[in-house]
Amino acid sequence: MVTTLARGWPMIRFGTGDVSIAIETSPDGGVSRIAPLQGRVGAAVKVREIFIYPAHVESLVRQIAGLECAALAITWSGNRDEIIGLITVSPNADPQRVEDELRQAFPVTTRLRLDHVKHVGKEEIGDRPIVDNR
Repeated sequence: MVTTLARGWPMIRFGTGDVSIAIETSPDGGVSRIAPLQGRVGAAVKVREIFIYPAHVESLVRQIAGLECAALAITWSGNRDEIIGLITVSPNADPQRVEDELRQAFPVTTRLRLDHVKHVGKEEIGDRPIVDNR
């Protein structure tokens, strides 16, 4: 997509999924200043400059035996993003083994590490694989 900032000065924009608005327009009708990002389009969440997709969470559930369901909660603490893995472990699985495997597989899948893992009931996970609480 191309936006004209001023006559003869086009700006090429990439489809990043970032949502923003023009806060100033130039006399010729182009955009001269864009507001800070308002949010994102789509289900991906940007954490520590890396996107996490719902498919990442689904992949982890499929590859780790005993991991019944999972979700990620993204929070802001101490001036940094924190990733909390919410997991439900099958009754016949060893919860510590599942957690250890998740901690090992998560960076391979997302290039990020989990800050915390919380064992919760299936009903607490809900239908959204990634919840951004920042």
